[in-house]
Amino acid sequence: MKSGALMPLVAALCLAGPLGAQEGVAPTQGGGQPTSESEPVQEAQLPGDPSRILGGHQFIPSARLGDAFLGSYLRSNTGGGIAQNVQAELRDLDGTLLGNLEGNLAFLMLDVEFQYQLADWLALNASYYGTGRVGTSGQSALAQGVTSVFGFQAEARARILRTESVQLTGALRAQPSTVYRFTPLDFAQDVLDRGGLSEDAEIVQSEDGLGLALGLRGVWGVRDWLGLGATVETGAANPLADDDDSEARLSGSVFASIDLAPRTDVPVGFILSYHRDSFSERGDDIAEEVRNLEAGVFYTGRSDFLVGLQVTRSRLPIRDLDEALQGTMGTLTLRYWF
Repeated sequence: MKSGALMPLVAALCLAGPLGAQEGVAPTQGGGQPTSESEPVQEAQLPGDPSRILGGHQFIPSARLGDAFLGSYLRSNTGGGIAQNVQAELRDLDGTLLGNLEGNLAFLMLDVEFQYQLADWLALNASYYGTGRVGTSGQSALAQGVTSVFGFQAEARARILRTESVQLTGALRAQPSTVYRFTPLDFAQDVLDRGGLSEDAEIVQSEDGLGLALGLRGVWGVRDWLGLGATVETGAANPLADDDDSEARLSGSVFASIDLAPRTDVPVGFILSYHRDSFSERGDDIAEEVRNLEAGVFYTGRSDFLVGLQVTRSRLPIRDLDEALQGTMGTLTLRYWF
């Protein structure tokens, strides 16, 4: 056979691989024994944050509570809600009660969060948020107008203790915020007090606040389908009430994370939580004790992506109102670990 005819045959043998290689059997380097495809050479690492698996349970993080885990992620929250039957007193310049204003208030919320893990025990977290509150009827718009809050949060998270089923994390946070408020009734009152319009009259009032907090967050993987957690924080903040003095703040929460996937192969999880705070941590004009009861349902089919809906029932003691509001808010949360 001529040499020119041998070249295609040699090329075909090279592409076909070493002699003796068969389907389902892979040759090893260094002349070792072949390995069956059914025996993986190296276990593949799952995407996402493996640190949130404790005691076989993959924790579902809350959309609103501080996270105890340190994996890198991006998160967004979008929410809206309503408080019904809001009542506020209407008084004249002498303080005489003229009547009550009634109506509903609508709430809106949007925030984005980024966390980056610097080491296996340390992560840095930053978020920017905006919330709004507006009266939805003539009387509530007159009494409450429009209130918006914008703020930034910077936080360092450090792991203190970790075992097979338990983790304890410390957090240090700084949180500046600004409240913008337009209330037609207050503006009209200010104009009357000044004897007419003047350059000093402010249609939109703004106030700055700053919160500092030190906290502990603990989680416990009880079963592969159940995890429990608790948080506690203390610090100083300005509640933006009637003065600019900072006040001591204390908050705490408990929660349960439930994942159906390990027992039923249904990629659905739930979270239940209760949160109590001295006043709003986000710097709006909620000046007294805040209580939140939350329930959420999440898709858990991917370890690196989480999407869910949380419903929060809140007690909101807003200043200038006779009674605390009972509001309900729904929050759509998206989180991606990388």
